[in-house]
Amino acid sequence: MESNISLYELQQLIKNAVYIGTPDIYWVVAEVSEIKVNSFSGHCYLELIEKEKTGEGVKARIRATIWKNNYLLISSKLENTIGSSIASGTKILFKARVEYHELYGISLSITDIDPSFTLGEMEARRMAIINQLNEEGVFNMNKELEFPVLPQRVAVISSKNAAGYTDFINHLNSNNEGYSFKTTLFETVMQGEQTEESLLISLDKIGETVNEFDLVVIIRGGGSKSDLAWFDNYNIAFYITQFPLPVVTGIGHDKDVSVADMVAFQSFKTPTAVADHLIESFLEIEENLILFGSSIKEIANKQIKEAKQSLNEAIFELSASSANITSIYRNRLFSLQNNIVSKSIGTLSKYLSIVETKRGQIDKSAAYMLKSWKETLELKITGTKESTNRYLKEKQVDIRILTEALNNMDPKNVLKRGYTLTYRDGVIIKDATNLSVNDIINTKFRDGNITSEIKKIDKAKKRL
Repeated sequence: MESNISLYELQQLIKNAVYIGTPDIYWVVAEVSEIKVNSFSGHCYLELIEKEKTGEGVKARIRATIWKNNYLLISSKLENTIGSSIASGTKILFKARVEYHELYGISLSITDIDPSFTLGEMEARRMAIINQLNEEGVFNMNKELEFPVLPQRVAVISSKNAAGYTDFINHLNSNNEGYSFKTTLFETVMQGEQTEESLLISLDKIGETVNEFDLVVIIRGGGSKSDLAWFDNYNIAFYITQFPLPVVTGIGHDKDVSVADMVAFQSFKTPTAVADHLIESFLEIEENLILFGSSIKEIANKQIKEAKQSLNEAIFELSASSANITSIYRNRLFSLQNNIVSKSIGTLSKYLSIVETKRGQIDKSAAYMLKSWKETLELKITGTKESTNRYLKEKQVDIRILTEALNNMDPKNVLKRGYTLTYRDGVIIKDATNLSVNDIINTKFRDGNITSEIKKIDKAKKRL
């Protein structure tokens, strides 16, 4: 039988092979798949991957650790260089050595990261997104939409707890001109890995009720450059280009512009700047209306002046012949008046005769109908009286019969007919089975009572 070794011994062989095979410290390129910083120890734990060239599959994966002291230095260097720390989805060039542990297996211990490489990768990825949108011919599609004349109904994509959202709402509602806006918040995650999914869901919800809004505003407060990187996203940018309403952004960065800013209808540095733009749109419309009203007034006054002049000229020309025209029409009116009066008198006489005839007919018909109704009513009253008297007599007979029956059932009358009533303790005895020997009973006759003591009970046999 061949010799065997323990698991620990095998692990030691593997460990020695790893250290012998990878004795140096290496600069490695990989993508951060997951990252977690232990709040208690301060150590940073990562999962690093390398994807296939197609970008769909993973061809390599390994765990890595940045110990607390190194992590503080590396984070500080990244913040100062690229404005952010390590984040999921970021490609990094790091310095590490291979380690092997009997319990946790193989891993990398990272001692340094090159920020310039990460910065270049981020910019390269951003440019790839911009180029793809341009190649697809959609980069400027949202910019080609027509901005609403009065952008009053505003769909807001933001986080309700974000300071930028609060500033936007307060600034919009407290404008000095007193303009009124209707804002609807679509709660959205504005940083982190859920940004893309959450923002696209909000755009879909707005799209379902697109006729209720004039435009979409995407706003958030300030933050690091890494926070802005979440908006360098192809899917977010593509959704904005395809959206049927103008999309205005105020993501809150003074120096940097995201891809989402680039494809939006218009972008501003801060949420309050977006609010100022909406207010200024109203103010511009108001000023144009005032100017338009002044122009209309000026044109109207000019036309009125010209019309007055034309009227005065016409009055002057007509004044010479007005007397003759008035005389002719006065004679025509007198003639017409006489004809109307003559015809009216004849017509009135005719209709008065017709009215008198109809009134006589109506009087006769009404008198006949009243007489007929009176006779019918008298007959009904007579019949009702007779049936009522007959019913009362029948009921009086029934009452008399019932009264006689009740009198016959009266205990006094029952005793008069020779019957007796037997009591025990004041209760009438109806059945011998309710009595016992030595019971005292009272028997009531028509003319008196007797008291007895029971000595014997003969119970009757049941009949079959």
